Amino acid sequence: QLQEQIAHVPFDDRVNNRASLDDLDLGLIQAFLHEIKSDLYEESKTMSFAELCRAMLIAKGADEDLRPINAGLLFFNNNPELFFPRSWIELVWHKDNSSANYTEYYFKGPIHKQLRDVLSFLNANIIGGEQVVKHPDKAEAERFFKYPYAAVEEVVSNAVYHKSYELDSPIEIQVWPDKMEILSYPAAIPPVNKAEMSSKRRIIARQYRNRRIGDFLKELHLTEGRGTGFPTIHDSMDRNGSPKPVFDSDDNSYVLVVLPAHTESVNIEAESNQAIAQDKTFAFSSLDDILMFANGVSNGAYTTEDVFTYLAREG
Repeated sequence: QLQEQIAHVPFDDRVNNRASLDDLDLGLIQAFLHEIKSDLYEESKTMSFAELCRAMLIAKGADEDLRPINAGLLFFNNNPELFFPRSWIELVWHKDNSSANYTEYYFKGPIHKQLRDVLSFLNANIIGGEQVVKHPDKAEAERFFKYPYAAVEEVVSNAVYHKSYELDSPIEIQVWPDKMEILSYPAAIPPVNKAEMSSKRRIIARQYRNRRIGDFLKELHLTEGRGTGFPTIHDSMDRNGSPKPVFDSDDNSYVLVVLPAHTESVNIEAESNQAIAQDKTFAFSSLDDILMFANGVSNGAYTTEDVFTYLAREG
């Protein structure tokens, strides 16, 4: 009967018997409380650590055997992978479609830090600035991003929120020249399934895999949790002029979300890379040449060696 009761408690709200209160970091806890402007922040300076953990509901048990819950370790331990293997985010940035020219990145630490770090990386290196294209037959220029940040933020945040931390499978992000893929494990909790995700712009889940993780993310304003996720993804892709997102799942072991890049952005990068590949002499005759060179450095078409060669030649 006890095992049945435990099975009905979400994994993130269960006591971790391999951990002790010493595995929770007071600095991380106080930083969280300060950020969300909790009254507990000032109280935490005078109350005992055990009392603080009880007040935050991140520890359970008798006084003589008080232990952290899993959500507490995921947010308030600097190395949660010690308790939850591979509980990090892996990002692979493919510079072309060959599957051979890529760079891997790992985002570790408390899961809200992972989320913020990977979003910051994607915003700075993949999304970049607004692009402007002027068309001869239109009065107004077309303005867009390669990916709308709101869609990327929502998909990655949902992956952190809804993945199972019982599984030793990381969240995987694959960035290709024309799309971004976000893979998490396992599938959504029924009745949410592939058919629902693929056909509806708004889905309200009645069951949540990680209630406590969701509570903390909401307090940090990293997720809404009010059924706004799917509308945000669809609406921001529409406003940006991007192709529609693709949701895939086997309704058992995984969820894969594909965000296609803005078509015009892909074309601009392809043309830029082609021009760069044809001429690496770096003869700048206009501002456009300089901008093309800078774009080539950022997307990997020019290597560090190319840049130093140019600088050495120009003196």
